Formats: sequence, C-alpha cells, structure tokens
Amino acid sequence: MAWISTLAYLSDIFGKLNELCLALHGKQVNILQAKDKLVAFSRKIQYWISAVEQNIFECFQTLSDFLEESEVDLDMEIRDGIKTRMSSLQQSLSDYFPNLENQDNYWVQNPFKIKEKPKGFHSMNYENLIELSSDTQLEAKFRTVSLTIIWSDVFDEYPNLAKQAIRILLPFATTYLCEAGFSKYVATKTKYCNKLDAAPDMRVQLSNLTPNFERIMESKKQVHPSH
Repeated sequence: MAWISTLAYLSDIFGKLNELCLALHGKQVNILQAKDKLVAFSRKIQYWISAVEQNIFECFQTLSDFLEESEVDLDMEIRDGIKTRMSSLQQSLSDYFPNLENQDNYWVQNPFKIKEKPKGFHSMNYENLIELSSDTQLEAKFRTVSLTIIWSDVFDEYPNLAKQAIRILLPFATTYLCEAGFSKYVATKTKYCNKLDAAPDMRVQLSNLTPNFERIMESKKQVHPSH
C-alpha cells in the first residue's frame, strides 16, 4: 500500500513538472514570461508543502483518489518523505534560478505600474519611461500586443528605452529553438544523405515564413529559344 501511495504522488508531481516544461516551450516565450512561470511554480510548491502538513492532498489528484478509494490515511513516513522531496525541489529551483524574485526588469513587462526609478536606470531613460507610462492609448495596446512587438513599435519615439527593453527580451528563454533545430537537422541529415548540406533545407524548415512555391517556380522557368 505504501509504495502505491508513493507512486501516485510521483505521478502527480511529474505531471506538474511536465506542465511547467510545456509552458516554458515555444517560439514566443521570452525570458520574463519564463521567470513568471518559475516564480509561480515555486510558490505552488510552498503551498503543496503546507497542504501536505495539514493532510490535504487534493492538489495531488492521483494520490487523493487512491487514498479516498482505499479508505486509508497516508502513512506519516510517506508524508514526511513527500515534504522532504518537495522542499528539495524548491531548493533546486532556487539554486538554478537564484534571482527569481528580482523585479529590476519589471518595467519591461508593465511600465505603467513603475512608481520609482528602476535600479541602474539613467535619468534620461526614466524620464522617457514616465512619458511612456502616461500614454493611455499605449497602455491599452500593452494589454493586447506581445512585448517584442510593442517595444519595437515605440523604437522611433523612445529609442534608448526600447533598445534596453529589447536587449532584455532578446535572450532565448529556453532551449526550445535549439532542440527544434537539432530535430530538423537529424531528420534532414540521415545516413542516406550524410554528405548533404543541410543548411538550406533547415533555413526553410525553421523559418516562420511559408515559401511562395508558385512564384519561385515561375522565376526558375527557362526560355528555350527555337533552333
């Protein structure tokens, strides 16, 4: 019975970890969004630890269903083991991402809630930020358009501010693009095509643009003069 309880918990926690991984994947995920997801997950872990201490297991659906169907209470040793594992998981997150609670770059996500000059900000940039945050039309746009697009749109009006924001958004948040590129490379460069230059094919496969094949073929047509 004890090992089934442990297995049920592991099934639940790995399911939650898988959901986190999926949320961090994708071409449009930026580093600030990834940070928010990790902060939320860390807080969830703290809640789960507190819930387990109170013998509340509804956050672990498989474990909760098993205990309810079996009409048994979770063994104290298993409960303590679950708490220890979750505490270890939370510590691992803190070790890998030590600055999750740092809000220095929050102005990029929502410049309209900044009430004081961000750390390390130049006075001129802060004046531009004040001016930008007073634009009510732009505030409405921030709610509907992605951060990369909105900061690109204001580049002409606030070049230094936009450049700083884009520099923060530019780094890859996850290894998704690297993994996608490697998968395309493996699929293209098979053992039967080991001498093939995969670069041109990968450029098409990884591009967000759909080629206009009809136009391409039209441009490749050759005129055959009469002899």
